[in-house]
Amino acid sequence: MVGKPPIPYSVAENAAPVEAEMKAFRQALLFWLGGASLLLLLAVLRWGLRPLRQVAEDLGGIESGEAEYLKGEYPRELSGLTGSINSLIRTGRASRDRYRNSLGDLAHSLKTPLAVLLGAAESAEDKKLREAVQEQVPRMNDIVQHQLKRAAASGRAVRWRWVLWLSGL
Repeated sequence: MVGKPPIPYSVAENAAPVEAEMKAFRQALLFWLGGASLLLLLAVLRWGLRPLRQVAEDLGGIESGEAEYLKGEYPRELSGLTGSINSLIRTGRASRDRYRNSLGDLAHSLKTPLAVLLGAAESAEDKKLREAVQEQVPRMNDIVQHQLKRAAASGRAVRWRWVLWLSGL
């Protein structure tokens, strides 16, 4: 049978039922994969971001004065952030303490010269000078006292909202 050409054949069938079944399969696949993706996203948001919520809560404790630093056990991925925040807190507190000490030192150093000026004014012969000094020295002394009180009170209430802002939480 060499040399005889093959007999051509063709099959005819309606493809509509197969196409309908494929369409239904695609829709079901899209529905289930979409639902699984949504559940996975919710799980990541719920459990995956828990450490960040813990950091935010701990920062709230620092802001309210319940804690001084972030001391919780955080994942390794957040250790750089929490270390930087603690460093920022230490730096801020050191700056605040330096400011408070400098302000107190300045106020104390001004008290003695003011007292000397007041004493010198009382013995001055020029009445206008004496009155001007006696009027201005108590005013300056009030300013010094105000600054001393401010320096003493500056360590009481510390607000750390700017730390939260820097960390983006």
